[in-house]
Amino acid sequence: MGTRRTFIKKMSALSMTAQMAKSCIKEPISASSDWQAIADQFFKTEVLNFNTGSAGVMPIPVYKKYVDNVKLLSSYAPYEVLKDFNANIKESMDRLSSFVSATPANLSLVRNTTEGLNALLWGLPLEKGDEIIYTNLGYPYVKNTLELLRKKKGIQAKLVSIDNLDFSDEELVEHFEKAITDKTKLLVVTHITHKTGQIMPVRKICDLGKKYGVEVMLDAAHAIGHIPHSLSEIGCDYYVTSMHKWFSAPLGSGLMYIAVQHLEKLFPSYSYPSSKQGEITKFDYTGTTAFQNKMTLSSVLDFNQSIGIDRKAKRLRELSLYLLNGLKNIKGAYSVVDKDRLAGIVTFSLSIRYYKKLVDALAEYHNIHVKMVLLNKLGHLRISLNIHLMESDIDRLLTALQSEVNTDKY
Repeated sequence: MGTRRTFIKKMSALSMTAQMAKSCIKEPISASSDWQAIADQFFKTEVLNFNTGSAGVMPIPVYKKYVDNVKLLSSYAPYEVLKDFNANIKESMDRLSSFVSATPANLSLVRNTTEGLNALLWGLPLEKGDEIIYTNLGYPYVKNTLELLRKKKGIQAKLVSIDNLDFSDEELVEHFEKAITDKTKLLVVTHITHKTGQIMPVRKICDLGKKYGVEVMLDAAHAIGHIPHSLSEIGCDYYVTSMHKWFSAPLGSGLMYIAVQHLEKLFPSYSYPSSKQGEITKFDYTGTTAFQNKMTLSSVLDFNQSIGIDRKAKRLRELSLYLLNGLKNIKGAYSVVDKDRLAGIVTFSLSIRYYKKLVDALAEYHNIHVKMVLLNKLGHLRISLNIHLMESDIDRLLTALQSEVNTDKY
């Protein structure tokens, strides 16, 4: 009778053979390849997806590895299969730590940014009267959690309202500085704003926190795989990001960072061994999870690192500038984007009233998926650009917008 390890090796070999026989999928693209070749590594459908800001899609090599891992987990006892991948997962965590310039002992995998932020906010030793400062530029789920903390623990959630989107780094930092009091314990800051895609001066805000002895938590949902950043240089206390957006990991893949000096004081709101109190692994005791996501991380890293984050960020900015230039030809189009803070998201308004109706029409008649957002209670379109898109795809979007806006339906 064969052993468990023999069985798993056979399954892995069969899966690889099937993949080689049925697919001519290439290995991840090298840095010398052109962008069309990179775009060809993603599945092509009739629908153009301009909404990576909500969730991205896996490139084909990552998808293939993901399917192989699901098959393997479905063919034998999942926990036994996982044992053979522990070394691979550890190596992936080491590579992830290098990617964000952190230490592996300060990183933990979570399902998404919302889960990670909640684990941190509920795990902090906050007391009645403690202040947490946040802004209206942040994700609404953060506001929801702070409101619950106010009711449960009596903390004070202080909103810094930034109505003028054309602000300088100094002005933004000043907003925070004016709000800080001797009761302030934490600043919650978005790294890239979810509605407008603007990159925030997080290093300067973290420096401000250190000046006043206030901790800084980064909601970096849109950051990883989108822009280059180094946690060691930023100097934040906490950081959570979603790897299923621009990093193209499987859905339900997030990453959390906690600075070493804070590990001991955090108490996650679920069961873990008391011996793990000073370790980030106490956040791992959430029960059975999507093992295939962890097992596929190495392929996700291979794909991203074969392109390079600096090169990828430059490409995303090029696509955004291309879109902004094309919007000049659409009557009434007005972008709220600050080009100095630009990454892969472009948000703009049009001379229309019914944005939801336009979003539906783009989907139904043009096979184009975009996101509507509200800024100061006014409708806008948010276009998320990623490397599976080409200039020709943006032209198709612009043509569709032109044809719809020129009607009297909106």
